[in-house]
Amino acid sequence: MRTSRASQMKPSAVSMAVLIACMLTLLGCPKQGDGASDSGSQEPAAPTPTATGTTPSFIKALCAATASQFTVTDEGAAVVYEKLRFFDDGNFEAATTIRLGDEPFECTERGTWSLEGNAAESKSSAAIVFEMTETNCAGREAPFSFRTRAILTGGDAQLSHI
Repeated sequence: MRTSRASQMKPSAVSMAVLIACMLTLLGCPKQGDGASDSGSQEPAAPTPTATGTTPSFIKALCAATASQFTVTDEGAAVVYEKLRFFDDGNFEAATTIRLGDEPFECTERGTWSLEGNAAESKSSAAIVFEMTETNCAGREAPFSFRTRAILTGGDAQLSHI
């Protein structure tokens, strides 16, 4: 009886061949530009707002607006969001300054925002809940949550603590 060449391979070579075949099968290769992540799975789509009444117009205006010079409550240093941008996918980005005495340090904070109660109070006012999830600011740690009231006037969003 003749034995096949594969059965004559050393156990380590057979194991290596099986391991490589399994890796190629499991990992696959995502096509460029198809929206797949590095792992080959599809990126989740941004949630579609199901808001009614004044909420959709508030969200649209908020995402077109810029908030500036908002001081975030923090123990010790003054944390100022010099320029805060809202995105319609529920994310925000803030160009931030940390002031320790007279020394300003520039950094960036990012995270998510949502309307408290999932609704705006009017076309120009709503309570917003922030969850800062990423920071490169010295002395700051993520996550950090806070609430504000946003009042829209023209192209600006005026934020105040609540």
